[in-house]
Amino acid sequence: MRNPQVYLAHDRSSTAALSVLKAMQHPSLLRFYSLWDIWVYNPSENVTVDERLYPFKGRCQFRQYMPKKPAKYDIKFWVACCSKSSYAWKMQIYTGKPSSETRKKNQEMRVVLDMVKGLKGHNVTYF
Repeated sequence: MRNPQVYLAHDRSSTAALSVLKAMQHPSLLRFYSLWDIWVYNPSENVTVDERLYPFKGRCQFRQYMPKKPAKYDIKFWVACCSKSSYAWKMQIYTGKPSSETRKKNQEMRVVLDMVKGLKGHNVTYF
């Protein structure tokens, strides 16, 4: 089984306060919430947002066809990772542009701003 820290993304301080409140309501769960606080991941100051392609041959509406890539059919992800530990902090699957939306020139800027929304109040450098 993979490390559960990869899939969890919460602010450590607010989660710790919530754990104390829940443990006061149910003291028998104190061990569980202590373990949960260990799993919660807070990225370092350097966060990288990157595009990842995963080969996929099955049927999927948002599968991308890229004829020049070794794997012709891929699913595209955008991932915000802590550059110090390489843990994925947040992921977003590209499902295609909405039919009502015109082509945006600054798609990269929109993606980066969407991916770092939860880091407000942290000292973060965007690469």
